[in-house]
Amino acid sequence: MIQFLAAIVLLVPQTTRPKATTLSFEIITPQGTGSRVAAQDWGRVFAKLGHTVRVRQQTASDTGSPEPVTQTETKSARRIKATGLLDNRGIVHFGKDKFRVTDTVRLKDWIDNLKKYGVQGDPSGKPIWGLTKDQFDNFFRATAKPLATEVQGMPIEQAVRTMEFPASTPIKWTDDAKKIAASADEVQRELKLYGRGAALAILLNDAGLGFYPERAPSGSVELLIAKRSRVDMWPIGWPPKLSLAKTIPEFYKRVPVSLPNVTLTRVFGAIEANTKIPILIDHYQIKAKGQEFDKMKVEVKPRKMSWNSVIRTVTVKSRLNYDVRVDELGKTFVWVSTQEIIKAGKDRFKAK
Repeated sequence: MIQFLAAIVLLVPQTTRPKATTLSFEIITPQGTGSRVAAQDWGRVFAKLGHTVRVRQQTASDTGSPEPVTQTETKSARRIKATGLLDNRGIVHFGKDKFRVTDTVRLKDWIDNLKKYGVQGDPSGKPIWGLTKDQFDNFFRATAKPLATEVQGMPIEQAVRTMEFPASTPIKWTDDAKKIAASADEVQRELKLYGRGAALAILLNDAGLGFYPERAPSGSVELLIAKRSRVDMWPIGWPPKLSLAKTIPEFYKRVPVSLPNVTLTRVFGAIEANTKIPILIDHYQIKAKGQEFDKMKVEVKPRKMSWNSVIRTVTVKSRLNYDVRVDELGKTFVWVSTQEIIKAGKDRFKAK
């Protein structure tokens, strides 16, 4: 299971100012006349982009490949140095990033990105939201605390405030998320004692929202609440570390089962009562798929089945699916949603 943190501040969005950034560039060239010509070309390229570059020849003391980008920082400023290697084709290599003298647009974007985000780079599309391991672990630890106060019946924004996340990371709302939360129903679920990360993800999901840690250009981590249109929102629970048989042994007890056209609500209620494992329904996504969960019924002929077989059978018959998850505290629950949503979640966890 992925481990990481979530620190959240609250209500009043606190802006984190980017640090003043100083950039410096160095290109190390191989021996030879051709390299001197290429070095002059690169000097003109950087000058055109508004930067200076130090060009020097490789010496005996240059062993191995230099660190392509280094960063030192104080509380209010940071200094970034990029060191490139010029090959015999005139291409400069900054680690995995390489540029020809004609790649001025790409080079400008790379420099702008470097200045904005520092050595970690743009977090977009990166694993664990572009956080460092320490940032990720800190964020996870902040979510791995039980929700101490019940938020059922509260408006969404009040519920988020009541969760009392640490103040070390500001909470931000997108404009769309603010509007959706303001017009959404009050929190319908009992979420007390769940891990705060899972509890927040669940109550936001019920309104079509979600959250994820976002690294600001300054390097600090903010918690962003947004419309659930991204696939990499903070997940509603995590895969258990152990096998399902060891995680939920209660589900593998065989019992006589007879379901003569009963509602799924009654079926899942019976499973919860007998196994003591909470079953949470993704009403938002099921409704978005055009189904009404409360009206859905199922029929299963009398026979002996395990509770796991029962839930698998009734979800398949209803064109739904389920997954066993644990919250940030390790508390087990079953998440029932559409087939597409459950598959996407499983695929995402497999890719980690």
